[in-house]
Amino acid sequence: MIHLVTLDPFVEPTVSQVRSRLYLAFGVGCEHAGQLKDPVPRKKGAFDAHALLVAPTPFDSYTDDRVLYLTRAELLLPEGPLGTAPSGGFSTPRSGCAVVTASGVPAPPENTSEDDEAWLSYGDRLGRLAVQHMGFLWGLRRCLDHHCAMAIPWAEEVSDTDANLCEFCRGKSEVLLQQARS
Repeated sequence: MIHLVTLDPFVEPTVSQVRSRLYLAFGVGCEHAGQLKDPVPRKKGAFDAHALLVAPTPFDSYTDDRVLYLTRAELLLPEGPLGTAPSGGFSTPRSGCAVVTASGVPAPPENTSEDDEAWLSYGDRLGRLAVQHMGFLWGLRRCLDHHCAMAIPWAEEVSDTDANLCEFCRGKSEVLLQQARS
């Protein structure tokens, strides 16, 4: 089970689209566990991604459950050997949690109706990021197929709305999910 927790307000079509993308990619149920008031303090409006993911979850879950936080805030990411890489999310397999930010995804104008196609497109973009970071939690790595959701996001051919896994990643994820359940 994937527990989707929003840390900022999102319209229902966006949340539904992210949940749908996760279900289609992994075949695992995804529930919207609700909106949570900042589980860790924000620093100048941004979340420390690592602190957020190691903080205790506010609900009971099983060992093989995963938690995905969805926020509009920027993320403060741990610095790597080459500095801090731009990223739409962060995941830590040990904690079983991931966070995806909408800060780099252009949202529809505020006066746009919730029924508008623009919200579905916005949800698709966030869904792709969610599939990527949930894939990392289950042991998937970057993929060379530019149609796969696990593809390197800055490659020219990659569509930012394609949230499907290629056949190889799909097969690998099914094996990894089976191992997680046993």
